[in-house]
Amino acid sequence: MHTEQSEGSSLIDKELEVYVGRQYPYYKRKWELEEKRIARWSWNGWAAIFNVGWLGYRKYYLPAALFVVLLLACDAFSYYMGFNVALPIINMVPLTFLLLVFILFGMAIFANGLYYQFAERRIYRIKAREIQDESVEKYLIRDRGGTSKMGATIVTILAVASIFFSHFFFPTDRDIIQKVRTSSLYEYPFFSIGESFENYFRNPGWAYYRGTEGLELVEFQGDSPDMSKKKVTIQFIVDYKLGEVEPYSLMINGESKNEEEFLKIMDEIFKVQNPFDIEDGLQVKEVDSRALYPLLFLYIRK
Repeated sequence: MHTEQSEGSSLIDKELEVYVGRQYPYYKRKWELEEKRIARWSWNGWAAIFNVGWLGYRKYYLPAALFVVLLLACDAFSYYMGFNVALPIINMVPLTFLLLVFILFGMAIFANGLYYQFAERRIYRIKAREIQDESVEKYLIRDRGGTSKMGATIVTILAVASIFFSHFFFPTDRDIIQKVRTSSLYEYPFFSIGESFENYFRNPGWAYYRGTEGLELVEFQGDSPDMSKKKVTIQFIVDYKLGEVEPYSLMINGESKNEEEFLKIMDEIFKVQNPFDIEDGLQVKEVDSRALYPLLFLYIRK
């Protein structure tokens, strides 16, 4: 097989030089190195680092598109199967991360060989047309090969856009928890749930649970700041795509509480932050909280 590739490359060596462009000496060394190895591999750090960007730069748009589609498919599969618990820091589900590592490593050691096969195939397709004018044939080879900064830019932009697309349609647990943290309650639109809860409670923590019919459940747990050290658990129902967050249940020391108890504890959390409660000499008419707050809270019995 090594001999066949060597003979084939010698037949189109000039065409390969035209196709690759100024980086031909680099790739020629890599291809010659691969011929000496049984596994036929050589290292390409640029392909490993830039992956889809490198494919776009070398005008291989279909493999770049397949790369992005595979990652999206992994995100979708993980989400619908309930495996959307993301890895810390990178906020990526394990299946997608493993596929990404596999692809990056594969690109690093096999990109040069794949590039040779793609180049050879395109050159032979042009030569199969039996173009009589050598300058025209050379032009077509150069046009199909070479590099494209525009291609690399477009492919990279699409890859980044696919990441946002994935996190919107196939959110991870961290995405959904963050949605709750950055949202506000109806009565307190100027304060985020996350910052307010975390400032008020001791030992705050968040957890995610998969719901039914496309709904997600986010649970907050914290210790009350008073001396009684009550364990408070507040759950929220989240419709991530619609951006809706609704209080669902309140438990104190494992005991379910009703809507009145929920409103009371919300007043305690937000009263020190509410700008309308400061004493500035103005007479502010009190509004009944029950009239403003929608009936979002469901009474849960154990």
